[in-house]
Amino acid sequence: MNSEMSTETTAGLPETGTVVSWANMHSRLRMEVQRESVKDGAEINQAIKDNRNHQRWKLNVVGQDNDDVIYTIENVRSGKVLEIAGAHKTAGVRAAQRSYESDDAHHQQWKLIPVESEGSHPVYEIVNRNSSLSLRIDANTRAAIMQDGTEGEPRNRQWQLHPV
Repeated sequence: MNSEMSTETTAGLPETGTVVSWANMHSRLRMEVQRESVKDGAEINQAIKDNRNHQRWKLNVVGQDNDDVIYTIENVRSGKVLEIAGAHKTAGVRAAQRSYESDDAHHQQWKLIPVESEGSHPVYEIVNRNSSLSLRIDANTRAAIMQDGTEGEPRNRQWQLHPV
């Protein structure tokens, strides 16, 4: 992590290279890759809690935006990076995975905002740097992750990072 970042700025945030699985606070279901394709991206879905390789994600610190540490979220199995496709155009678009050769794409960069703790796991909101919209789950079922505005139950937008 950049040594210029203050302890206050990075307090409660994971370090670069941390491998986690992440679970929605409201539904307790974990994230997984449902379908992968370099050409088409991938659908990111919730799955019943089960620690499999395709549900492990590496958090990589790529910089800082004002007081927020910026991460990419990379799938451990495929090496593909989580992005929101078309987030600058409309709310409610699907999360996707695509491969990148450049660290310059802001739509693949995320802010982890500490909001509370539950047990031993810190809770975060995961917000896209480019669009400032949050990942959100609307139903307690296997469902694609959508990106929406800030209306609705805040717990739907909060995630626990579980070390693996």
